[in-house]
Amino acid sequence: MREITVFDLVKHLELDNFCDLIFGAVNDIGTQEGLKAALQTEITKEELQRINAAALREADEFRSMCRPIISYLEKYCDPYTEVHISMDEIKVTSIECGIPVKAKDG
Repeated sequence: MREITVFDLVKHLELDNFCDLIFGAVNDIGTQEGLKAALQTEITKEELQRINAAALREADEFRSMCRPIISYLEKYCDPYTEVHISMDEIKVTSIECGIPVKAKDG
């Protein structure tokens, strides 16, 4: 089995998270060579399990936060209703009409 490096995990981050991580690492490490060496560091099985456990906890927390919203949608809305949540606002929207742009090959 191929070893997993920090770089392998970093490749799967969203851009904002990647930038935060790299900015913090550059400040902590201080040099380009130091950053390169850190990204090539092998991750132990225990570290990978810890990272996976943290990701699962975050997913569970997110799922539990969404349950009341899903209940609200099921109770008061139709299948065409969506909830959009941002840092600035929460919107409940409904699609009045929609058609596919491309026909599917059948």
